[in-house]
Amino acid sequence: MRPTIMLLTDNFPPNIGPASFRMEALVRELSERGYNIEVITAHSNRYENLKAVINDNYGPNVRVNRVKNVKQLGGFIKKSYSYIEYFIKAFFLAKKELKNVDIIIATSPQILTGYLGALLKKRNIPLILDIRDLWPDAMIELYSTRTNSLIYKILKKIEIYMYKKATRIVINSPAYEEDIRRYVNKDIILITNGLDDYFYNFFYEITPQSPDPNKKIRVVYSGNLGIGQDIIILTKLNDEILNNFIFDLIGDGSQKEDIKKAIKKNNKKNIILHPPKSRKDLVEDYQNADAFFVHLKQIPMYKKTIPSKIFEYVATKKPVVYGLQGVAKDIMDELNGGYSFEPGNVKSLEAALIKMKNDLETGKWKYENNSILEEK
Repeated sequence: MRPTIMLLTDNFPPNIGPASFRMEALVRELSERGYNIEVITAHSNRYENLKAVINDNYGPNVRVNRVKNVKQLGGFIKKSYSYIEYFIKAFFLAKKELKNVDIIIATSPQILTGYLGALLKKRNIPLILDIRDLWPDAMIELYSTRTNSLIYKILKKIEIYMYKKATRIVINSPAYEEDIRRYVNKDIILITNGLDDYFYNFFYEITPQSPDPNKKIRVVYSGNLGIGQDIIILTKLNDEILNNFIFDLIGDGSQKEDIKKAIKKNNKKNIILHPPKSRKDLVEDYQNADAFFVHLKQIPMYKKTIPSKIFEYVATKKPVVYGLQGVAKDIMDELNGGYSFEPGNVKSLEAALIKMKNDLETGKWKYENNSILEEK
């Protein structure tokens, strides 16, 4: 008899982003290996402008159960309400299905999904906890939350509880292990985000062309436009430098309105906002790009984070301008992925852009398949 896995994840296609992609890949792989899978997730609720079409046909041994919760739009309070609603509805749905389950997999963030897995765990049902961010400590740096605040204390207890209940813990950054081991001595396994075969093979066969020197260099950013990514830094570029580029920002998030206002106020016409797109549509944007951009705010938490988009960017063979620190910067430096700048430093960003422009125009940038990316 096939074992049955219950997968608890707030984010799942047609939602876009690393969490959705990672969980979809996991479902497909486990299905191919012969497991029955019960997915308990939400409806597409992350982006307002994403025209999402739900297609939950993953084969006869995969069943996707969706609970309705409010969209994750607006500020921290609205998102929190959405998370709590998913947690409550998913709990009662999962309880009904639990009698037929052999293994539970729960992924965070959001942290309540991990907590849900911990509450559902039984003596005879192991829990695999997939940790993709360190909450609630991230709140201290992103939202100026105090460690003595009630919400932080509650979430900290939840975090430690789910670590203790987990049978095995999976992390996607090596830097997370030290933090988790402060609370538990469990079996911790590193599985970083990566690149699916389709995406890698698609660009493997393509040799990009150098940009036309008579046209502006098109730089693409795709992903969350939140305070952590702090993409608003592009609106602070000197016009003399910015006029050599077009920045296509594809996505949505809490900082989008601020970016829009800054573009209008400072007349930054070369920065163009686009609504979120499906992964299939993004391939075309990646083909049309000359270069890519990625940035994370300079806070201690982001020394431990690996934004998965960097692997896709590098796979295109095109240069990446990256404002990263810690583990992510080390990876990009090893990959020789492009041009580094100090996060949050506009002058450093401008210097990186100028260097990239010169290298592209003089042919110093080589469009080659990345052997390190392929190996790892």
